[in-house]
Amino acid sequence: MVLMVMSLFFQMSKRAIGMMFTSTAFICWFEDCIGERSADVGNKLSGLGRMLNDGVPVPPGFAVTRQAYEYFLENTGVGKQIKKVVELSTLSGDTRTLAESIREQILVTPLPSEIELAIARAYEELAQKTGRTSPEVAVRSSATAEDMPDASFAGLQDTFLAVVGVHQVLANVQRCWASLFTERAVNYRLNMGYSFNEVSISVGIQLMVAADTAGVLFTINPTTGNPFEMVIEANWGLGESVVQGLVTPDQYLVHKKSLDLVREEIGTKHVQVVQGMNGGTTIKEVLPDYQTVPCLSSSELKLLGDHGRSLETKYGIPLDIEWALSELRTDRDPCLHFLQVRPITTHYMGSWHKDPQRDPTDHIIDLLLSKRFSI
Repeated sequence: MVLMVMSLFFQMSKRAIGMMFTSTAFICWFEDCIGERSADVGNKLSGLGRMLNDGVPVPPGFAVTRQAYEYFLENTGVGKQIKKVVELSTLSGDTRTLAESIREQILVTPLPSEIELAIARAYEELAQKTGRTSPEVAVRSSATAEDMPDASFAGLQDTFLAVVGVHQVLANVQRCWASLFTERAVNYRLNMGYSFNEVSISVGIQLMVAADTAGVLFTINPTTGNPFEMVIEANWGLGESVVQGLVTPDQYLVHKKSLDLVREEIGTKHVQVVQGMNGGTTIKEVLPDYQTVPCLSSSELKLLGDHGRSLETKYGIPLDIEWALSELRTDRDPCLHFLQVRPITTHYMGSWHKDPQRDPTDHIIDLLLSKRFSI
């Protein structure tokens, strides 16, 4: 009895000082997206949970778990409808029509009240945690089979930025679920030997960062596989312009050991993606004076590189990291946020050493350096 009272008091105390909120079957706060709950939220969101628990700056948020999606399928009958549609089709049939039919069923079917209530409560708790009445959030898909050894589903499902208000959050959660059945996602699963229903999905609701500069960081050189180099790509505004290929971003090659800048290529950054006045995003022209100047300083490059190097050491694998520097930063105190982290699955560490075009002497030097720097 005493232990129960102490446990209750501890939970109430943590809630009172805003340290955490309660996770449930349908909702898992990012801090809890680790261990046994990793399977409920997918690698993308479990990665955020791990970073938060390691003290890495990650905007707060929560996951709508795969159990919520599976409950929706079972309790609305949508799951049976999907199964029926799939049984009536063949692999050589019209995948586009099949995928459109399934997406439509997901989007027009009302959410069960239990799921609506769970998401609405969590969104209200996020508002309390952040001190904002209707916080702007990113609604991010996280397929539960992302970044598997034999397949990578990352990037196949949708993300929606600057979503405001509980009704829009609910609508965009369904849009993320429906994106599991885009023609591209369906064809990829079929080509990789997965069935329609073998992959489930979770959705992350993450506080938006008003980014001044954003982009991606690769903890190895993704082009050559060189493990001694990191590559940082950046543009003004939100990172969507870099991820979606809307601009030729600045690209910085950084030495992993020293964090020195090896090479920079400054892109012509004509446009940027920014948050809209009433939610959503808009594409805005970059002022001429900023189009061809670096959008990262040397101190910011070192800050990013240091964090990227540390994360790779903790994870033990090369990483693809999405980051943002908020507009509240100063030159002396950059406000850095990490939005996503995933393994780099398209390159093999050994391929760089085995490149037949490289001089044999270089191979020997590489091996000596790898032992010297323990990389």
